[in-house]
Amino acid sequence: NCSDETSSNGGQLTFGGTDPKNYIGSFTYANVTDPGYWQFKLDKVNIAGHHYCKQNCQAIADTGTSFIIGPKEIISKISHHIGLIQLNDGTYIIDCRKLSKKLPTIGFTIGGKTLSLSAEQYIYPKKINGGLICVSGFQTTAEDKFTRNGDYLWIIGDTFLSRYYTVFDYGNTRVGFAKAKAS
Repeated sequence: NCSDETSSNGGQLTFGGTDPKNYIGSFTYANVTDPGYWQFKLDKVNIAGHHYCKQNCQAIADTGTSFIIGPKEIISKISHHIGLIQLNDGTYIIDCRKLSKKLPTIGFTIGGKTLSLSAEQYIYPKKINGGLICVSGFQTTAEDKFTRNGDYLWIIGDTFLSRYYTVFDYGNTRVGFAKAKAS
């Protein structure tokens, strides 16, 4: 067990098991589909009754990525449902004053179970030039990413992983998620 007890944020690394004091409930597992990465099938992404990735989507759990990175077309549709605008650099933002209204929950169905993020978990306030903007935890790359089989590839970074206790189960070649107690 490796952790920095003096830090108010950050994480913990546990080898050979899990630490039940840091998660709630049971794990949802997805088998690794590409042994070169922690890649797994993403059953679907849903927001406000709209379902995306009903087939042909894969995801990589990546602790070195801050955001959730997905296909341009799908991220654009999700951003439209939320009411975000896209800046020239590709970043999606929203006026922080609009956060007083209820923004939709976004669900990721993995291993047959939907794991959700609330607006408070996928929108980040950020100070810029003395002002405040709210940045989306959903981003795209210049070019969509695809797997070797041609499926859309999502990169699931800290926006998601900080909310879910994540198990990289090497022995059983699977990735597991349970709701983190700190989320």
